[in-house]
Formats: sequence, C-alpha cells, structure tokens
Amino acid sequence: MRMLNEICLNEPLGSEKAFTRDQREIIIFFTLLYLWLSAGLPYNIMFDASHDDGRQMGQAISIVKGDWLGGYDNLTLAKGSFFPLLMAFCYFVGIPLLISMPVLYSLASLSFIKAIQPAVKRRWPLVAAYVLLLFNPAQYSSSVLRVYRDGWNNCILLLLLSGVIGLTCRKDRASLRGLLPWSVMSGIAGAAFWDTREEAIWILPVILGLSLLIMFSIFRGQRKHRLSRLFVLLVLPIFLWFLCVQAVCFVNWWNYGIWTLIETRSKNYSEALSLLVKAKTGEWRQYIACPRDTREKIYTASPVFAELRPFLESGRITAWKNISEGLIGVKDEYGTHFIWALRDAVAAAGYYKNAVSADAFYARLASELKGAYQKGIIEKEPGSVLGGLGQPFNLRHARLLSRSLVKGMNMILKLDGWNAPTMTSSIISGEGVYFNRDTRQLGNINIMPPSDVIIEGWSFISGEGSGEIVLERKDGKWINWSGFRVERDDVKEWLLTQGYDYPGSSNLGFVIEAAKLGKLENLYIRIKGRDGQEGLYDAAGQRWVEEPKLPILFKIDKVMDEDQVSLREILDKMRKTQLIRIATLYAYATKWLVFASLIVVTSVFIQRIRRKLFSCLVLPYICVMLYGVPILRLVLLALLEATTFPNSINDMYMSPAWVGLYGAIAVCIAFSCDMLPIEINGKTKINFKLHFKGGKTDRIH
Repeated sequence: MRMLNEICLNEPLGSEKAFTRDQREIIIFFTLLYLWLSAGLPYNIMFDASHDDGRQMGQAISIVKGDWLGGYDNLTLAKGSFFPLLMAFCYFVGIPLLISMPVLYSLASLSFIKAIQPAVKRRWPLVAAYVLLLFNPAQYSSSVLRVYRDGWNNCILLLLLSGVIGLTCRKDRASLRGLLPWSVMSGIAGAAFWDTREEAIWILPVILGLSLLIMFSIFRGQRKHRLSRLFVLLVLPIFLWFLCVQAVCFVNWWNYGIWTLIETRSKNYSEALSLLVKAKTGEWRQYIACPRDTREKIYTASPVFAELRPFLESGRITAWKNISEGLIGVKDEYGTHFIWALRDAVAAAGYYKNAVSADAFYARLASELKGAYQKGIIEKEPGSVLGGLGQPFNLRHARLLSRSLVKGMNMILKLDGWNAPTMTSSIISGEGVYFNRDTRQLGNINIMPPSDVIIEGWSFISGEGSGEIVLERKDGKWINWSGFRVERDDVKEWLLTQGYDYPGSSNLGFVIEAAKLGKLENLYIRIKGRDGQEGLYDAAGQRWVEEPKLPILFKIDKVMDEDQVSLREILDKMRKTQLIRIATLYAYATKWLVFASLIVVTSVFIQRIRRKLFSCLVLPYICVMLYGVPILRLVLLALLEATTFPNSINDMYMSPAWVGLYGAIAVCIAFSCDMLPIEINGKTKINFKLHFKGGKTDRIH
C-alpha cells in the first residue's frame, strides 16, 4: 500500500468502476426489500383539505382534462404546480401514485451513490451507504404517507443533490458526454424542487457551496476546454433550471394573465403582505402578526385595505379565528392563519375574479402602506420578516428560537416525534382523521403496534355526525388502539331513507385497530357526543350496556381477530412491524453515526490541509455541505415556529433534513473506508500503516 502523500484515494479519478456481481445482487435485494416494505403502504387522503391535498388533487384532475390548474380563484397559485403535474404524469403512464414515491426514492438513492462513485476506490462502502440512505425513516412516516407533496419533495431534493454532487465529483477528468446527464438532472430537479414548496430558497446555500468548488476547479484547470466545461458544469444546469421555471410561469400567464410561479413569490403580493405584518402592535403576543387594533389603524391609513374590513371583521372569513384559537389559545385573532384570511377577504371583495385584478389590488395596497409608513401614520415593528408569513423576528423571539432549535435537534438525532405508518388508509371528506389515539414509546418513536383485532362499523349522532369513539376493557386495563374514518356511501343512502340529510354522512364509517386485547368479550366501545350524551356498547354481545340519553345510531359490521385476518392483512402487519424495527434502529444509531462522521471529517480536513493535499478534500467538502441541509432546514423551521406557526418542527416538515443528514453520513462512510490503513490481500494478509509527524511510515505485518 502506497503512502498517503503519494496517492490521494479520494481524488476524483473519472473512472466509474462497476460493482461486482455480488454487490449488484445485494443492491437489488435491498431495493426489492424496500419496495416490498414501503410500496402500497396505506395513505391518508384528505379530499376536504381545500388548501392542501384536496386542492392539489383537484388541480391534477384539471391537468388530466387539459384545463391546466382549473378555474382561477384565491388558491389557484397559492402553491406550486409540480405535484399536480406529477400526479397527472402517473395517471397518464399508469403508475399507481402509492408506488411512485418509493420507486422514485429508490432511484434517487441509487443516483446519489452513482454520483460519488468516481471519487471512491472501494465499492463495498458504497453498498453500505446505499442501504443506509434507502431505509431513511422519513420516507415512511405516517405524516409523509399522505397524498401531498412532502414525500415526493424529498425524492426531488435527493435527485438535485445527486446531480450537483455528480458534477462535483467529475469536474476534473470526466468527459463532457459523461457530465451531461448530471448537468441535465441538476437543472430539471432544481426546477421541480423550486416549484414544489414555497420556501425552496433554503437549499440555495448548499447548492451555491458545491457550485463554488466546481467554479474553482474550472478556473484552476487547463484553459483548453475551460469554456466548454464551464457551460456543461454550471451554465447548462442553471439554464435548464431557469427555463423550466419560466415555462411554468408562461403557462400560468397564458391561462391566468400573470407571469409568476407561485403567488407568494410575486412582487406585489409578497410586498403587501410583508408591509401588513410589519405594522407595530400595541401589545406584543406571539404569532399575532396583524392583530385587530393594528388592522383598525391600517383601515384608516389605507382605503384599499379598508375595503376588506367587512370581511375580515365579520362574516365567514372569521372562521380562521376559531382555527387559530385552537392552535395558539388566543381568542378573536387570526394569528397564524392571517395569510389565508387575507386571501379569502380579497376574494370576497371580488378581486380574485382573475389574476390581473388580484395583482393590481396588492400593488395598490403595497403603495398605500409604503406611503403610510413614510408619513409616520403607521410605525414599523423592529426586526425582519420571514417571507411575510408571520411576525418580524426580533429579540423577543430569541428565547423561543433557542427552544425550537433544541427540539429540532432532538428530532433530527433521535427521531423524536417520528410516527409509524398506519395499517388502514383514511379517506377524509368532512370531519377529520382520527377518533382517538393512544400511543406508547419505543425508544424515541411513537408507534401503534400491529393490530390483533380489527373492528369495522359506523356511528351517527343527530346534528353532530359520528361522535367520538373510545375503546375500553371491562377489567379497566389499559389497551393500545387506533381509529380511522372511512367513506360509507351505503350509510349515507340508508340515512336518507330514514330522513337524515346530514352533509358529512358519507364519512360516518370507521375502522378500529387494537392490539393484545385478550378475549373479545372484554371489549367495550364508548360513544361520546359534544353535548354530553354517551353510550357504552358491548362489541361481542352486540348490545348497549349503558343506553345513551339521546338516540345514537350505531352498528358494528365486522369484528376480526387474529384467526380471521386475511393473508394481505397479515402481510401488512408484518411489513409495518419490520419498518418500525428499522426506524427504531435508526433512532438509536443516528446520533452515534453523526458524532463519528463529524470526528472523521474534522480529522481529515486537519490532516490534509497540513499536508497540502487540497485535491483530496472533495468528498469531505461535500460531506460538510450536506450537513448544511439539516442545519438550514432546522433553522428555517425554528424561525417559523418562533414567529409564525406553532409545531412547525414536526416529522413531515423536517423530513428533508434527514435526506441531507443520511446523505452526509453515506459520503463519510464512503471516503472514510478508503482512508483506512488496512489492506486485505489475496492471502488475507493485513497491512497496517502508522503515520508520524515526520511523514515517515512504518509497516507492521
């Protein structure tokens, strides 16, 4: 084995040595295992989430029909169009949406390993890194298993990082033809990521850091092919990113008359919203960005904003106050939902009849607010506004920010708050997802264990809907259970025949999962209403034990114990159990892997800078940049939790952080194994190398 200062094992070599047959078989095995465990897991489908799932599913249907995002209203351009486009694409090519996410994530993980392949001499560490990245628990959390954009956003993020890292590892010696696929991947994935979530700007420092290394390499290298390499490595991906984004902007302009990707990024809307939340308030209260007393001042200063007064202070728009009260405990204030209340008020005033009139309204509002600030009619709150979403950040938020950072760090390193996938899909069309849910702690993971009993039925309380259902045991012992709503059109039709015309009657069905109940005779079902009426039902005897004061329509259609569960349900139970075990392993191992990788990266930087082996710092530098992903995501969410929205730090919003974290650990595994002073020869002979300050090397056989 040659000395470290004679050869740099981590210098990009431009060669992509193929995996051996055994290595390929292991990669295929773990890929199929991951797909079997995760593909087809139950998803939550919230049709009535008009601002989230329901809106984007409706837009996907419009795309399939050739109507772009549908008719224009105040929510049409509130969120990016990439996820509706992805759903429409899956429809046209015949790929089930529930399978598309694990397949896309598998391809993204493989692309990541291929990206760093030329910079790594040994192949077995790449296989280990692939498996680590593949089983990232963030991709099968119940919060991500929802027909919404976040799970697919993680896949796009990994493809974007793979493309840029692929260019970084091939920047010196790969041919232009070899660079082209990575350049195209970077540009298209970047545009898709930019169009998926509104706050996509947080990833730019990582992309810029990797691009600076590429730029340094271009201008330090030979002049002969400098322009061509500059074009393929930097100009082409930026151009494709820009071109794809502008193509969507063009389609929006063609259909709605406004050149923008997302309305929150349009100049007039973002400026008007920022000026509104910057107004100084009398009494500072967390999350209350534009309280009522401040709005009254703005009504006086801005005739345009005064047009919204009838809608913001009375009428159906005030329903957002009830939602905010449930989150922050403050009555009669919009709080965290002011941005949605503002949109609804502008729509109620008639300005969202088209995009041009809405944009003109925000332009006039911004102009009047700027004039009011200049004249001193309205004072500005000190601090800077985070995208116009909430309160300006100032010293009052510092303590709150530190608390959120600690909470987020525990979530990243210990998987605190990670939620296991459920066993039953939820189709929501009216009243919420869960009846009730008891959880227990396994390590740092909230889990619901595999079900031993499944109960299906429906319930109805006149004027209230289904009510709340609670499982109890006759002996009073604690049980672990979970309940989900399902659609029951047969119940809706039957209720109509009985004279009940309830709007949410199609959502009265339920599925209850319970674990380790013992005999079914020990099981009670308690049904509770909002006005205090309740009844206790014997599941095994199919009778009321305690009659409700008011009539409750209730029926159990099916009760299945372990002996009656179908083969598919047994397999679902097995898959969920294995995913929980894998996630538990990640929860215990992540903090130690991070600790070890940081020690390795720091020691490598110190050693190679001292020896002036700067070309050997490519992979360690990439590792450091990838650690920027969880840090930037954590800081962003901590700022949001301190200023804008409580519980912003959760496993759904935090899921991109784990993509970068396990990517950084994967890179560290790859280059640290190349550093090991161990060589196993054909005769299983092991050579150890000891390095001293003088640069000499002793060998011990």
